[in-house]
Amino acid sequence: MAEFMLIHGACHRAEVWRAVLPALASLGHAAQAVSLQGATLGDHAAGIIAQSPKGAILVGHSAGGFVANAATLAAQGHFAGIIYLCAFIPSAGKSVANLRRAAPHDALGPAIRRVGGGYGFDPNMARSLFFNGCPNPAAHAAGLRVDPLQPVQTVLPDLPDTFPRAAIICDDDRAISRAYQMHMAAGMPLRLLPCGHAPFFAAPDLLAQSLHDLADIIGRR
Repeated sequence: MAEFMLIHGACHRAEVWRAVLPALASLGHAAQAVSLQGATLGDHAAGIIAQSPKGAILVGHSAGGFVANAATLAAQGHFAGIIYLCAFIPSAGKSVANLRRAAPHDALGPAIRRVGGGYGFDPNMARSLFFNGCPNPAAHAAGLRVDPLQPVQTVLPDLPDTFPRAAIICDDDRAISRAYQMHMAAGMPLRLLPCGHAPFFAAPDLLAQSLHDLADIIGRR
């Protein structure tokens, strides 16, 4: 049995995992999801650390990959591994914003809207970018929140090469292309899913099975 901490991506909240939690439980795993709080990446990491049991595997969706790395760096020895889901995968000297702009095709940039000191996504564009293939994409897009800017502008150092990491990549991801994710995840164990950027809505059972498979690999490393 693995313990998973499920970390949502930018402008999402913990509720996105509601169908994945019982699917993981049916496979014998414990899991919890938390809505990120605070204005900095450090705030987000502290919240994850406070609620995660020792030995948990972090699952970081999209920009949540940076939160997973930040928590691991801040609490070395606490986590068993990271699984990046449709994610920007951190590399030294680059932030989420840097990686987005460095993509061969920046699909997210035109959809971003500045809101005061934060940012959100145009809901009309988000329907296709994030929720293609999902039931009720308009409702999901309308539920996106405004997030603070600072976390996506923060640069992190690399994790040790020996720290177990894996990735789940979706074939029809329109927000972060499959090819770009494959590049960022080079050398990691991978699972591919036949859906878009929101597999927790489009294919929760397949997602849970992929997490199960990768947890087994992480546990043997």
